[in-house]
Amino acid sequence: MGSDEIGAVLDRFFAAIEAGDLATVDELLADEVGVWHSVTGDTADKATTLAILRWLTRPGVTVRYEPQEQLVAGTRVARRHLLHVGVDGHEPLTLPVSIYLTVEGGRITGVDEYTDRRDTDELIAVVRRGQAGSGPGGVVSGK
Repeated sequence: MGSDEIGAVLDRFFAAIEAGDLATVDELLADEVGVWHSVTGDTADKATTLAILRWLTRPGVTVRYEPQEQLVAGTRVARRHLLHVGVDGHEPLTLPVSIYLTVEGGRITGVDEYTDRRDTDELIAVVRRGQAGSGPGGVVSGK
């Protein structure tokens, strides 16, 4: 895959998250994908990753990505973006994120996501207050 094809996969992936289209996210994530989170140091499998995204994109929450830069080297992508999250009844949150993705055969096979622990904990607390349910199962919680 060339950088244009990889860019198209990532465009579809992030647009699907913004739209809450988890069927497309599921299609774009390889079955064996590992998603590592800097806050916990843990790697989530595909099912856990989809559960986290389902929690984050529930009604009353909006998600928008604002790309800052993206570099493609072979099958690996380094990307910086701002994650804007709106929750009914709360001021919008903006989290700076660095993310590294591996794209092979049109699917995402690996993700390493770096966020600030305080920003992530605030996001979890705000989304919890804005929704029924306890949260994403502690997978992305820094506690």
